[in-house]
Amino acid sequence: MPVFCASFAAYSGSLELSALIKEPQAGCDEKASFPSADEQQAAQTIPCEPQGPTAEQDDRSYLVETASPGSTMMRQGPDIAIARLNPQFIARLASAIREARQSGLPCAGIFSAYRPPAFGVGGFLDKFKSLHAYGLAVDISGIGDPGSKEAKLWHDIAGRHGIICPYRFDSKTEWNHCQAVQTRMVLPDNPLRKTITGEGPLQLEEMFKVGNSVIPNLLAAIRVAAAGELAVSVSERLGTRHLRQGNGSGDFAPGGRSVKTKTIIFVDNDAGHLEKSHRKTPAERHRYYTRHRLRSA
Repeated sequence: MPVFCASFAAYSGSLELSALIKEPQAGCDEKASFPSADEQQAAQTIPCEPQGPTAEQDDRSYLVETASPGSTMMRQGPDIAIARLNPQFIARLASAIREARQSGLPCAGIFSAYRPPAFGVGGFLDKFKSLHAYGLAVDISGIGDPGSKEAKLWHDIAGRHGIICPYRFDSKTEWNHCQAVQTRMVLPDNPLRKTITGEGPLQLEEMFKVGNSVIPNLLAAIRVAAAGELAVSVSERLGTRHLRQGNGSGDFAPGGRSVKTKTIIFVDNDAGHLEKSHRKTPAERHRYYTRHRLRSA
């Protein structure tokens, strides 16, 4: 059965056409007037080498072409909504979506990209907390429903390209939310806050510069994403009654005896220390059994 994707390139029509059309410029072989003899001599000695698009421009154009824009993208224009994404993030997204479209997700694309706080869209009461406002998060369409094999496939592909999807692939509301950093929100003391207003970036390059300082390098980002998938796999093996979200409780010692643990996640942009399980210290165990005996008595 053929699959039809409602991408921006397919249905935008003339909506953004007037914004994309530029005044024609003279090409290499065109002359506005007849050149003088000196100009003709100079033209023979200076080669005309047309400059092609950069890799960054190619990636950005690809994301626009494959997008299925939602309302916030259309309010800005899909090209602007994507151009305001951090360039490192753009490169990782383009490579992940290319692989996804070749691996069974032919309609994978961006649904929501940059989103100014003034739009009032998103789950946070304080819209400045959203990573969308700094070009560090997107929502993806064309990856199936929450918990589907398509959603799981996208999470796997995204992780291999250093894209962090911090919520489970079966999250009912955020299964399609992915980002460039491991933190889920931008707190008031974060330097990123000073780079935007409610309407958008103060200076695009400054927002990108600060964003680059918090984006983990590719290897570290891949490890963070892998750690998230590992946590999901462990929870599926042990069951939610043994592994509780947030406190990391529920591991098994030899013989089937339950041993409480604490899971701590460390992320370092260079080293990428990830996940450690810390058993209770002797003093903690003593306090635990003392309280248990008192309750029993």
